[in-house]
Order: sequence, then C-alpha cells, then structure tokens
Amino acid sequence: MLAHIRVVPSKTPKSRSAATRAPTQARAVETRDAIVDAARALLLRDGFEGTSVNEIARRASVSVGSIYQYFSGRDAIIEEIAARHVGALFERMVRGLREVAALPLDAGVRHLAHLAVDVHRINPALHRLLESARPALGARAHLARAEAELTALTAAYFEAHRDQLVPDDPARAAFVVFGMVEALTHNAVLRRPELLDGDALVDDLTRLALGYLTGRSPAPVPPARPRAKRAR
Repeated sequence: MLAHIRVVPSKTPKSRSAATRAPTQARAVETRDAIVDAARALLLRDGFEGTSVNEIARRASVSVGSIYQYFSGRDAIIEEIAARHVGALFERMVRGLREVAALPLDAGVRHLAHLAVDVHRINPALHRLLESARPALGARAHLARAEAELTALTAAYFEAHRDQLVPDDPARAAFVVFGMVEALTHNAVLRRPELLDGDALVDDLTRLALGYLTGRSPAPVPPARPRAKRAR
C-alpha cells in the first residue's frame, strides 16, 4: 500500500483535537506510547464502544489526568492509533518499492502485488476496526498523501519500462494498477481475510496487472515442490 512525503505518526498532530501537549522528554514519550498501546489493545479486545478513557488509563497504569495532558479524549487517541497504523504501512511500502526499481517488469509487478498483500497482513484486525471507527477518519489525510506518493513511485518505475507497456501514459497506468491492487487487498482484509494467506491472491493480482500493462499473461509460477521427509 517511498520518499519526500513522510507520515510521522509518532509526533503529535498539529490539530488541537488530536492532542493537547507534545511529549518532549523520554518519560513523556514513554507515557504517551503506553497510552496508545493500551488503547490499541483494548480496541482489539473490546471494540470501539467498549474502549473508554478510564479503561485506557487503568491498562496503561496512568491517571486519567495524565491522559488528558496528551490527548483531548478517546477519539484523539484512536486517531493517533490510526495515524501510526497508516505510517507503518506506508514505510513498509516505501522500502518495498525501492526494491522494485532494479527488477524487470514481470518480476517487478509480482513484487508490487506481493508487497501490497504483505502490508495488508500487518494487523488486519486493527485495520478492520479502524475502517469503521469515526475518529480514524482524521488519519485519512495521511493515507491520501501516502497513496499519492506511492502512485508516483509506481509511475516512475513504469516510466523506466515504457517500451513494454500498452498504456501510453505511465502515470495513468500507475493510477490504475495501484488503485486496483489497493482496492482488492483492502477488500480482502475487510471481507475475505483468508485470501491474505498464501500466494493465490498475489498470483491473481499479478495476472490482472500484467494483462492490463502488457496485454499478456505472466509466465506461470511453478508449483512448490514437496519437501523431502527427513530420515529419523
């Protein structure tokens, strides 16, 4: 789901609704992280409606007053969780797309498909929860910027292989391929999480993308050979 636009969710957002004080000392950073970690654990266990400031404070072993030193309330903490989650996906995509640059087109497209599936394997339960959480909408701006940057990097890769593409505009091709891959992997997280296991979805995404980009199907991936049993 990689460059000059950076999502840095560990810092306090500029919005007043997200936090009331930025931690500047190590102890303060630890307290803020403990609050976020506690809220994430409760969110996964009890859902959005079952996560309260009092419960977060109890799990983080801090006072309720300490929470309000850093966050304006529960919604601001959820927004921070969402921003950190987006940041983790973005940084993983950045590293992966840099690895694609030296690969030939077929291998590069498969690597892109694999990368998209891999990043959506990062805490899919949290991903599903945040999708339905109203406070997480504040992280959508981070997500939009990240997706724009990822699409631009994909376009640069396609530009280097322009002579092999059917579409005459690498930027448009990147928009189509990135949007398709992101939409399908995102829907897998929400509706068919079992598809994230194994390589079948990666194979399908690769065929779809290469069919659009080149008008042909990729070479079939040979089945994995069964491992020989070790002699006892």
